[in-house]
Amino acid sequence: MNSVNHIKISVRNLVSFVFKTGDIINIIRGKNRAVEGTKAHKRVRLMRDEDYQSEVPLKHVVNYNDILIEISGRIDGLYKSDDKVVIEEIKSTYIDIDNENFKYNSLHLAQAKIYAYFYCLENNINSISIQLTYFQIDKEKYKSFFFDIEFKELEDFFNSIMDYFIKHYENYWNWIKIRDASLNKLKFPFDSFRRGQRKLAVGVYRSILNHHKLFVCAPTGIGKTMGTIFPALKAIGEGICSKIFYLTAKNTTSTVVENSLEILRSNGLKLKSIVITAKDKICPMEETNCNPEYCELARGYFDKIDKAILDIFNEDDFNRNIIEKYAYKHKICPFEFSLDLSEWADIVICDYNYAFNPRVQLKRFFYDNYDKYVFLVDEAHNLVDRAREMFSAEINKSKFLELKRKTKDVSNEIFEITKTINSSLIKLRKECKTTENKYLVKDNKPVEIYKLLKTFIGIVEKNLHQVKNEVFFNDLLEQYFETINFIRIYELYSEKYVTYLANSKKDFKVKLMCLDPSENLNKITKRARSCIFFSASLIPIKYFFELLGGDNEDKILLLESPFPKDNFSLLINDTISTKYSKRELYYHEVAKFIKSLITKKTGNYIVFFPSYEYMDKVYEIFADNDSSFDIVKQMKDMQESDRIEFLSLFTPNNERTLLGFAVMGGIFGEGIDLVGDRLNGVIIVGVGLPQLSPEREILRFYYNKFKGNGFHYAYIYPGFNRVIQAAGRLIRTESDRGIILLIDERFTTRVYKKLMPIEWNNHCIVKNTKELEDKVFKFWYK
Repeated sequence: MNSVNHIKISVRNLVSFVFKTGDIINIIRGKNRAVEGTKAHKRVRLMRDEDYQSEVPLKHVVNYNDILIEISGRIDGLYKSDDKVVIEEIKSTYIDIDNENFKYNSLHLAQAKIYAYFYCLENNINSISIQLTYFQIDKEKYKSFFFDIEFKELEDFFNSIMDYFIKHYENYWNWIKIRDASLNKLKFPFDSFRRGQRKLAVGVYRSILNHHKLFVCAPTGIGKTMGTIFPALKAIGEGICSKIFYLTAKNTTSTVVENSLEILRSNGLKLKSIVITAKDKICPMEETNCNPEYCELARGYFDKIDKAILDIFNEDDFNRNIIEKYAYKHKICPFEFSLDLSEWADIVICDYNYAFNPRVQLKRFFYDNYDKYVFLVDEAHNLVDRAREMFSAEINKSKFLELKRKTKDVSNEIFEITKTINSSLIKLRKECKTTENKYLVKDNKPVEIYKLLKTFIGIVEKNLHQVKNEVFFNDLLEQYFETINFIRIYELYSEKYVTYLANSKKDFKVKLMCLDPSENLNKITKRARSCIFFSASLIPIKYFFELLGGDNEDKILLLESPFPKDNFSLLINDTISTKYSKRELYYHEVAKFIKSLITKKTGNYIVFFPSYEYMDKVYEIFADNDSSFDIVKQMKDMQESDRIEFLSLFTPNNERTLLGFAVMGGIFGEGIDLVGDRLNGVIIVGVGLPQLSPEREILRFYYNKFKGNGFHYAYIYPGFNRVIQAAGRLIRTESDRGIILLIDERFTTRVYKKLMPIEWNNHCIVKNTKELEDKVFKFWYK
């Protein structure tokens, strides 16, 4: 949707909106159509005559109460036969088209009818023929259904579609008028901008206006959330864009966004926002199983969704509690409800996955053109590694072996294909066993496995109805989706990928490993109106600009910290090595420096370590030798309640010091706010290098080959980002004060000095505990 006066919608989306029908099997099949659809179209077209026209664009505009509804699409095929014009709609399938029970899909016929109506209207003809063609992929044959239809029937059909569409969108259009009126009056909600915040807001607005991407390194305290949301909302009010996707790496960030929206609402903003919660978190069932025969909330979903949307539309904040309240009232799935509600929201707050991940991307928005959307990508430093995983895919031998065993006496077709795939994976595993490291890297696609997996998809689709009540059905579905994802990623495979074969005692896997996600990210973000990447730690900015898909016309914005430089003291000790080979030599020395810092002022401190193992070694020294202050340690696999309890201990305290032990890059390494005397100092032990692993080494080798500095790309840059994030926990507001101590001999080398933010230029070197204590005393008491 574009604006209240001009609505754009594709024929595909219009039909999908009106015909909300389907069962679990059809929905599953529909998820794979995009993978094979294009190829099926090409095969059918090759069988047609020379006068056959393909991909014929059509557009029609309906004027409803001065609202222009522009409907567009492409006819798959157009030709003349026996003096009749024939509109062909082509669909791919794995179902046996020779089966007497094979029928056409009413949704497909509806789509073809709308194309036929537009064509008749445009060419002033009274009758037309429709040909629905289903191409069976595995057999490479097709079957067609023919319909001769008069113009009047098509006109009546289209009018009924539009009546339904307009009826359901009237409330929305009325809402848009209210929303835009409030946006036009909306003023910045504070008396003044923070230092750097106005520059940020202007940069965001101009990027949206000029159709650019913007990469912003904005230190803590600038007010990034409001500085990005406010100008994006103003752009909506001016009709420049139609919807905002606020994309986050962690659920905790969504709370900050919601709070900012509440501030704007209290200043007169009328806006519908939604927070999309992951399915496994919002699903109320003991087991996340979307089969209507298991879950009553999935049963009859399409029959109940319209009433639920009309009912909830009086709300403006579609948060999790509100969504669950109305979902349970109408007995529908809260997760699917949230996805449908997102179409009516002005700002969608969700994980990166919903915009970028090919597996779970919100295709209702991103299937066709989405040049009226704006992406606000918060904590964008997280997206590089996340994107590598999104655009990678793997299959595991153990899962196919398990399916082979379970289907042996139930479905011969599924049994045979899983048996063949398992055998093929055994052959690849033998190649790995010949290598010293038990893994193998190849620069080419696994063609044989790809072909077998395509066959697996077809056989599964064909047999879904027959096995839907079997105990292995959910396992089969899980593997089906994993396989579809593998094939999707296979289609993206380029020189920025490798095939990674890894063997272990437990399993063997084949992974299509994305090493550089820039090209894939660029394709997605380039189609949006604008994409704003922002974080306090996009350092070095050129690294992130490159890997997040920056183009020549895109912009970079570097902002300085808004806080007074006197508010914190940065100290560096470069006499201690934290390299893995030397760590044992310095555990006690590290403990001495920590103790020297925290004993000069009673308060709260956190020390960040490069690993749990290192943290435990130093923790033992304190636990055995000192009881003059309290210590608390981050544990592996902490639940949300454990995290809250850990942070609750950091309260302003002038009587007894609290020392927290945590791991860099972990749950306390970013995204926590300990304001004022809740945190007085941060100690960072080591330069944060990611742990040595085969996949990191593959990255290093790749960037050595193409950039010449593989160690920087694979280890130094990601590691220093963890350092920046950990240090950023200290100063959160203008009145915060505290000390940061970096411990590692590498921090004073040229490589790391070049990476340091501008506000770190005034750091001091402390060679021993005496120098450290003097600096600490001067900072706090002079």
